[in-house]
Amino acid sequence: MIFSKKCLLVLGVPVAILGIIIGALAINNRLPWQATRINREIVQVEDTRKALEDNEVNMEAVKTQQKFKIKFDQALRIAEATTDGKAYSMERETEEGKPVIEVAMGGQEIFVDAETGEIVAIDNLYEKGDPEDLEEINEFLKLQKYGVIPIQEALEAAESFAGGQAHTVELENEDGNLVYEVVIGLQEVYVDAGNGKVLFSETISTVNKSDDSQFKSSIQVP
Repeated sequence: MIFSKKCLLVLGVPVAILGIIIGALAINNRLPWQATRINREIVQVEDTRKALEDNEVNMEAVKTQQKFKIKFDQALRIAEATTDGKAYSMERETEEGKPVIEVAMGGQEIFVDAETGEIVAIDNLYEKGDPEDLEEINEFLKLQKYGVIPIQEALEAAESFAGGQAHTVELENEDGNLVYEVVIGLQEVYVDAGNGKVLFSETISTVNKSDDSQFKSSIQVP
């Protein structure tokens, strides 16, 4: 079949227009198959960035931990002597260049000097009245009503398992599983808040973390 120049011209115009559109979309990364790939790459980059940030924070915590002469169990006893309630979180921090251990219990944050054991500050979160803090406190107190083991028992189990000292420990609802999440070095250890058994552990630096749905705690919460 022989096409005239006129026919070729008529066919060529829409093809050219289509090519221009595709080229423009490609330049702007808007082709469907490109958009999917780019979105996937963005997610991977974000996961990597977050993992590196967590890594950096926890590596710094490991270095700083050498300054802590007071251990968690000592700080806990000191905090318990000042207020009623059961601790639901503990964390090693640096305040104004000094190492402290923050013990959260009964709506208060008690800061214990990690070198001397003295209490340097007590923040009453109820008096401050921050809505986010109050919501968090109410959640912790609600979880404690399920009859959880003392935070010290979870610490001992996690530290024995990981072979190191904890940097943070906190009571959490992990997809309906009531656990203590304990951070030791670059490891997160999940301890059953009902019986003190180690359920699961993973490395914080892992970009694609393992699915923690594989564990089930003895206390299930809504």
